[in-house]
Amino acid sequence: MDKFKVILQRAVQRKACRATLLQSLPALTEPRQLAAMSDESYLAEMARSVFQLGTGSDSGWRGDEPAWLDFERAFLGFDPLFVTRLTSAQIDTLSVYPQIMSSRQKVDSVQRNAQMMVDLAAREGSFSEMVAAWPSHQLVDLFALLKREGSRLGGLSGQRVLRNLGVDTYLIGRDVAHCLQSAGVQISLRPSSKKDLTLVQIAFNTWHRETGLPYSHLSRICAWSIGDNQPLLSAY
Repeated sequence: MDKFKVILQRAVQRKACRATLLQSLPALTEPRQLAAMSDESYLAEMARSVFQLGTGSDSGWRGDEPAWLDFERAFLGFDPLFVTRLTSAQIDTLSVYPQIMSSRQKVDSVQRNAQMMVDLAAREGSFSEMVAAWPSHQLVDLFALLKREGSRLGGLSGQRVLRNLGVDTYLIGRDVAHCLQSAGVQISLRPSSKKDLTLVQIAFNTWHRETGLPYSHLSRICAWSIGDNQPLLSAY
């Protein structure tokens, strides 16, 4: 597998300036801050991801914030316990709520994710503490948990939720997968099998040991090193 310095150099050449590239990397939230974050914040970010599906956004809600306040009110401030207690009739009502007007499946997914958080909190102490303590060298297992026990959190959706909250995570988008392939990692362009995802984790673990860079920074630099040469504001 290629050394990461090769990938970094290619990204610098494409983006013209190493200093600008490094300044444009994702911000990270300290583990103690992640642990102190309310579970409401995590559920709200999951909802943002769900309701942004299909819009082309890859960094969470980007509509006007007053409209998002309507979502917060409708979903009881995204308190997981309160959301789990919504009745089927209330879910139906929310589906046609003028400020939401979305499919019942999307609205229902918020309640299912709230139930996941309540269940995991009963086992782990709190959902936020569980995420904060999760080791980056085993992110693939966290992705699998979100996909298995949550709703609409498989693939990039769950990964983006974590990234938007400042968790140190890689994103396995098209350009990252292409970068990994070019570096010699034997995965498909849309890695989803357990074997492929394990190889992705091993690659990022190797690059992290080599460079000491956070996983989110490795991921973004990897994406910038290949594919369409998008402006630095693009998120990966």
